[in-house]
Amino acid sequence: MKVWKAKEIAHEWVWAYAEGKKWFKGAYFSGSAAEQADNSYLAPHSDLDIMVVTSFEEPPLKIGKFRYKGVLLEVSFIPEKALSSAEAVLSHYHIAHAFQNDTIIVDQEGFLKPLQKEVARHFCQEQWVKRRLADVRSKSERGLEQLHVEKPFHELVMNWLFPTGVVAHLFLVAALRNPTVRLRYLAAKDVLTSYQLEDVYEHLLHQLGCQHMDAKQAKRHLTALAHTFDMTVKLKKTAFFFSSDISLEARPLAVDGTEKLIDEGHHREAIFWIIATFARCHLILAADCPTSHQAELGYFQEALADIGIANHADLLNKAAYTRSTMGTMCKAALNILERNPAIVCT
Repeated sequence: MKVWKAKEIAHEWVWAYAEGKKWFKGAYFSGSAAEQADNSYLAPHSDLDIMVVTSFEEPPLKIGKFRYKGVLLEVSFIPEKALSSAEAVLSHYHIAHAFQNDTIIVDQEGFLKPLQKEVARHFCQEQWVKRRLADVRSKSERGLEQLHVEKPFHELVMNWLFPTGVVAHLFLVAALRNPTVRLRYLAAKDVLTSYQLEDVYEHLLHQLGCQHMDAKQAKRHLTALAHTFDMTVKLKKTAFFFSSDISLEARPLAVDGTEKLIDEGHHREAIFWIIATFARCHLILAADCPTSHQAELGYFQEALADIGIANHADLLNKAAYTRSTMGTMCKAALNILERNPAIVCT
């Protein structure tokens, strides 16, 4: 399906969903698929991300992934207060990127389009890029400080994994690229290679522990993950914020998309999402079917062992390593910023 047609269908869903809802303030596209040219084809392993702007102080859990007229949509909510000013948006690295271009679907009260134009005008300015780099660093460091708590081990893995993965966003933000989620390491590799910073990329993989991973190992872990994933889909009941990522609709991204990465030679880049999806499956299984959680745990433990994790102490050591190298990573990001011809000095 052409991207323009997929966006048209997404637009149709927004209008149908928003009709009569007083808390609805607007909607816009986000994520990598929204950046594709309208005449290109939407990749089979891609979805269209939609942000629904609400008047709620605390928006509800995201709707997540679902198919609508053949298009895989992922719908999340964002409170209107997060878009209170251009300065607020320009300072937030995840929000800002969607406003670099006009991705507005519905501007119910007429404030999104002027906001987008103002953000786009300042998006490439050095002071705001540096502000967003500081936001990335803060998010990673805050997350890595949350490991000194008593939680089940699979939850602590999640608490370690995502803040560690946030470091990859430093280079995407400096290069004015989309801070993508699932493909963050592949995107970071592309940026760092283009700036002749391959050694920095190896350090980035070392933080995760997959620098020596080979394709055979990655494929073995993905096969085990697929089994756990399919079982979880059948047994899940409890609602988590990521529940739609563990579903039949999401399987083409979580499993098939990861297999494509491995087959294309990006097996090291595939490990992040393999571990993330394993951890999410076990969060669900531990809540809804503890017997299956225990039965499948060995596969997850094997994947963790291959990136150097056997216990809580390993997570703490890895978090400490990432914090100790944060200065080096930020210096590399500033190197990219200084050499990026699109940056406007202020």
